[in-house]
Amino acid sequence: MSEAVNKQLKYHDLYLHALANHEALRRHLTNSIPERDNRPMNVLHGLTPREVRNGQRYNHDQLQLQIDTSRIARIAANKKAICCHNF
Repeated sequence: MSEAVNKQLKYHDLYLHALANHEALRRHLTNSIPERDNRPMNVLHGLTPREVRNGQRYNHDQLQLQIDTSRIARIAANKKAICCHNF
C-alpha cells in the first residue's frame, strides 16, 4: 500500500506543482498528506487510510448504501443542470 500512496503523492500532488525549494516542498506535503489521509479509497472499500489505521472494518452493506445514495444524488443533480448540447 505504501507504493500506492507514494504514486498518488507524486502524480496528484508533486508533479502538478512547481515547488521552488525544499521549504516549499515541506509546506506542500504538510498540507497534502492529511488531506489524502482523510480521502476514501476504492482499494480500501470506501474507507479512508485513517479509518483503516484506527481499526475500522469494511462494511459491504454500508458501502453499497453510500454508492446508491450518491448515484441518486448525482442523477438528480444532472437532471437539474442546464446542458447546452441538444442530442
